[in-house]
Formats: sequence, C-alpha cells, structure tokens
Amino acid sequence: MKEIGLERFQELIGYEFRDKQLLCNALTHSSFIKANSHKNDANNERLEFLGDAVLGLCVGEEIFRTYPHISEGVMSRVRAASVCEAALYEAAKKMGIPSVIRLGYGESVSGGRDKPSILSDAVEALIGAIYLDGGLEEARKFIFSFTDIEKSYHSSRQKDDKTKLQEYVQEKHMGTISYDVINVTGPDHNHVFTMEVKINDITYGKGTGHSKHEAGKNAAAQALCTLAKMHGNE
Repeated sequence: MKEIGLERFQELIGYEFRDKQLLCNALTHSSFIKANSHKNDANNERLEFLGDAVLGLCVGEEIFRTYPHISEGVMSRVRAASVCEAALYEAAKKMGIPSVIRLGYGESVSGGRDKPSILSDAVEALIGAIYLDGGLEEARKFIFSFTDIEKSYHSSRQKDDKTKLQEYVQEKHMGTISYDVINVTGPDHNHVFTMEVKINDITYGKGTGHSKHEAGKNAAAQALCTLAKMHGNE
C-alpha cells in the first residue's frame, strides 16, 4: 500500500492516526498475511473483535439517550439495523476501503474487494484501531460519521408479520410459536411451500410461498387475522 494512499484515506475518514501501524493492520485481511511475509504486520481480526464491542457500546448508548421511552426489544432492533453487515458494507464503500484494503492475490482476484463480509469487518477493525489510537470519543465521532440512528429507528418500526405475531404472543403470554412445513409442491426449480404456524401446538394460520420465508410470513399474517377475530378487533 502506498503511503499517499494512506494519507488520502485518512482524509476521507476524518481521522489521522498517530500510530500508522494500527491503520495498516486494520486494513490487512488474513489472506494478505498468509501470502506475504511482513514482520510488523498483523491481520485485522483482533481489531475487528475490539471494534465490534466499541461499535455496540456507542450505538447502544446513543439509542438509550435519544429514545428514552422505547422498550428493550425496540432498542435491540434499532441497534441491529445500525450495525448490521449491510450497513457497514455500504459505509466501507463510501469511505474507500475497497481501494486500500490489503488482500492476498487469490482473495483479490475472486472479488474480495466487494465482499460484504470482508468490507464490514474492515470497518469494525478501523473502529478498534481508532479507539486504541485516539480513545473512545474519537471512535464515537468516526462511528457517527456513517451511522444514522434516526434512519435505523424508522426502518426498525416497519415490522413484518412474523415480528408482529411474536410480539403479540409475548405481550399476551400465550406461549410458544412454531412454524412447520406441511406440504411442498411444484417442480424442483419452482417449489411452493405450505407452512402452518402454531401457538402452544394449536394452529392459528397457514400460508404458501415460493420460499419457506415467504410461506412463514403469509402464515403469520393469517394468524394475526385469526387472533384479531378471536379478540373482537375486526
């Protein structure tokens, strides 16, 4: 990696490292170490572990302070939306990580510079490196340069029917939910699944779909209708 690349990258992320080795390690995938002998370098796995913890702490605290009236369950969904692989992957691309991350030749030619797992891990490693180099507040600044808590909050409120059913059953203390495939039809390339959803072994809904996920959602939707009718909400 050329030094000018590192300098430009630091401008893009808004943080200049005192210890450039930390930055170098954060941008080094394990495949690079296996393919090259660099005595002073380490891969970014340990920094990723640390960065994941710092990310969870900072985002969790921000959610706690910003939304004082939401439940623990909602807080968990907002945090999950904020720190998920997809969110970190998009952030990595915007800050230019694909052009500076160090990969082994095989990983590089197989599309490693656009792999969500590799890029999201690199973001977490950068968080860990900034935390070690500049402390918690610098790490926090970096995290919230690409993390939108408000957006995550609003997206998390758009619940699917399986989530709604789970929350309803928990609220009413109705018992345990289970989803079971009861039929599969159609050719191998175009299966149609039928699933039923039970609460304490009593069937409340059935649904079909071209995937188990779709069939489960449709079964949950029917179960919600069944429960609404039973409790006079329709």
